[in-house]
Amino acid sequence: MTNIARLRDFVRCFTRQADQAEQRIFVDGRALLAELIAHDDWLLPQFAASSPQRYQQYLLHCDRLERFSVARLVWGPASRRRCTTICRCPVLCV
Repeated sequence: MTNIARLRDFVRCFTRQADQAEQRIFVDGRALLAELIAHDDWLLPQFAASSPQRYQQYLLHCDRLERFSVARLVWGPASRRRCTTICRCPVLCV
């Protein structure tokens, strides 16, 4: 069973900060993200499935004003295990 409330709380808190200066978003957002991923009970198992050919990307949330999105990236055993640039926008990841 998952605790989806953790993800909802993260999105709610991050949304409140989305109109701040970019540097403030990175600082505050990093703390929010660290708090979220400190627990592993909030993500459904189907969002952890990997592909043998490439990384998998799952969109978990898209802000209705398109200021940010929350995505899960999963690398499989045979896929490359280094950080790659997926888009040209600022990325907050842990």
